Amino acid sequence: MTQRLAVAVFAVLTTVVVPSQAQSFPSKPVRYVVAFAAGDSPDIVARMVGDRLSRLWEQQVLVENRTGAGGTIAGNFVAKSPPDGYTLFHCNIASNAIALALYAKLPYDERDFAPISRIGTTPNALNVHPSMPVKTIRELVAQAKANPGKISYGHSGVGASPHLSMELFKS
Repeated sequence: MTQRLAVAVFAVLTTVVVPSQAQSFPSKPVRYVVAFAAGDSPDIVARMVGDRLSRLWEQQVLVENRTGAGGTIAGNFVAKSPPDGYTLFHCNIASNAIALALYAKLPYDERDFAPISRIGTTPNALNVHPSMPVKTIRELVAQAKANPGKISYGHSGVGASPHLSMELFKS
């Protein structure tokens, strides 16, 4: 009788489902590092994404701008952060590729990052002031050739995609 009771108890105990304790992520604030200045379009997008993630995760997502050196300052910071998922890197694929080609040695390796999502794209655009007497690229090139050294342009930073795009256009 005790043997049958022991088998019955064992059978019941081995079939009881014990709920697993899954760790909830995130259990603390998440740092969302942006490689561009506050107010730039990547920053605005990051703040919108960060706000949505905060509501979805019910945990604070802190957007932090670490600008300079075409995104390598932010990249270095993120690469040296603990690999625990609590530091996200909002970067520009072009800037990262440019940095690899532009600098002889970076303080991090591109394998330090794992891409998780494309958030959007930002095309480069060429605009002129309405007072400039040009309406086409051909007219702009002719104007520049007729007035060497008199036309200037602005960009988001040395070594960044808009700067290198314009240097390529100038060549």
